[in-house]
Amino acid sequence: MLHVAIAHARELGVTSVEAEYVQTAKNKPCLDFLLRSGLTREDGNRFVWPADREYAPPEEIRLEQEA
Repeated sequence: MLHVAIAHARELGVTSVEAEYVQTAKNKPCLDFLLRSGLTREDGNRFVWPADREYAPPEEIRLEQEA
């Protein structure tokens, strides 16, 4: 999902993609994902990816486009 969002942001000319973690009783898996995602953690709960860099999908994910 991050791969698709960042690729779209790059197409739009966006300079960075940001995600803000909101701490709730059930949101720990989201924090765990963000910590493993490769995004840079800034200001505690904000995670940033510079959109001038591609974000590769995990090797386990295969994207195909139909004609």
